[in-house]
Amino acid sequence: MASPVVASRAGSVNSVGNSPTATPSNPNNNNKIIPSYPELDFRSGARIEELNKLIQEFSKHDQREYDDQRALEIHTAKDFIFSMLGMVQKLDQKLPVANEYLLLSGGVREGVVDMDLDDLNVYARGTDFDLDFTLLVPALKLHDRNQPVTLDMRHSALCHSWLSLRLFDEGTINKWKDCCNIVDHINGATNYFFSPTLVADWFYESISVVLSEVQKKPQRGMPKVEKVEKNGTIISVILGVGSSRMLYDIVPVVSFKGWPAVAQSWLMENHFWDGKITEEEVISGFYLLPACSCKGRKENEWRLSFARSEVQLKKCISSSLMQAYQACKALIIKLLSRPRPSAPTTSAA
Repeated sequence: MASPVVASRAGSVNSVGNSPTATPSNPNNNNKIIPSYPELDFRSGARIEELNKLIQEFSKHDQREYDDQRALEIHTAKDFIFSMLGMVQKLDQKLPVANEYLLLSGGVREGVVDMDLDDLNVYARGTDFDLDFTLLVPALKLHDRNQPVTLDMRHSALCHSWLSLRLFDEGTINKWKDCCNIVDHINGATNYFFSPTLVADWFYESISVVLSEVQKKPQRGMPKVEKVEKNGTIISVILGVGSSRMLYDIVPVVSFKGWPAVAQSWLMENHFWDGKITEEEVISGFYLLPACSCKGRKENEWRLSFARSEVQLKKCISSSLMQAYQACKALIIKLLSRPRPSAPTTSAA
């Protein structure tokens, strides 16, 4: 991002002050035009005009990469993933029937959501995939305002919580009992803590079963499943579609409507988005991600995520700032990417 710029200013000929560019007061100078100087990036010294040209070139390059064929391949891969998740729901009816996914551009390794990167296998753009996405899939969708929810933060670091199902109906508890850590209390009560690790294990097994069945009866135009791996609590699927390879990092989450009580005070502060979008848009919902704090218990602890709000807040970022961000991201991607290895050539004997 460009630092504050040094703007050129044509000052009054009578105001000398300490400015090295000011012109001494002289009747003969009244008709002289003081030359203007180009705007400079304060950090690099580069001309802002030249930086803007480079950013425009990056934008044109991105547009060329997303031609009609690439757009069709992206659409085909997305339809395949969504269809697969529908089949996962039908396996044991665990996932919500009318589910709401959140598809984000960029993989988990790019920091699209706050996950534990140490648990992930290394995938390189160019070698393993060409485009990457993150897909948040609610295992539980708690959008009913009358649904009692118990976020138990007594055992967790800030922005983390355990999720108890003890106030849920018996049907929900029975459905997810095998993905809970059960704690019996002295008073005879039983608590069911929804486990991110057990949910991820179930999710990976279900996806593997569905993809295995799908690949037994391949259809024309169907993406090729090149890789399915469990990375910590994330399921990474790489699809081959035409000339492209798409990486989908699929994350099982818990979805909530509204805003957590522990973050209510934040709404009282001043924000850069005040007056640009409504508060209702910002606090439309939040998630629990299957990630824990440094000293937390992986089998019980979830991490609060406001990815849905971040999508809304992105609307308030100026186009020039977004272009600068995309340009920096393009540079980093090129630096970190590794070219796809070419097939060995065989010489004639």
